[in-house]
Amino acid sequence: MYGGTTLNIQCGVESVNRAASIAFGYAPHEVIGLDISALMIEPDESQHDSYLLHTPSSGQRTAIGFTRELEGQRKDGSRFPMSLQVSEITNDGNTTFICVVRDITQHRQDLDEIRRLGYFDALTGLPNRRLLMDRLRQAMRNSERTGRHGALMFLDL
Repeated sequence: MYGGTTLNIQCGVESVNRAASIAFGYAPHEVIGLDISALMIEPDESQHDSYLLHTPSSGQRTAIGFTRELEGQRKDGSRFPMSLQVSEITNDGNTTFICVVRDITQHRQDLDEIRRLGYFDALTGLPNRRLLMDRLRQAMRNSERTGRHGALMFLDL
């Protein structure tokens, strides 16, 4: 689900759509006027305003047009992984930032499951041949580095 907010030049929330409201657990009127960093956790909370507005060395804005992954904080204090993309609109000298937020909790869980299935049997949960080969390579590199010997015992039941 994609949510959106608009921010003023001071990073204050000017508007929030329903999806963002649901993702963060706030009613829209509770978020309007807050600094956007209130919806983030450290280190992003303290660095977000400067990251959005400019980088200290170049003075150029670095958050605009890039997708970042960070953690958001819901009203109840729980955290969730999110992706954030910021666009800038200037109209009659007024700058507004459009923030598109996506809760990527399910995406992260799917990636973890894919990684798990790569090394463990889906039915039994036991390590598979790929994990064995990975650990065997690690042990062989360790033996080469330390000069120690190792052994592998294979039992075919």
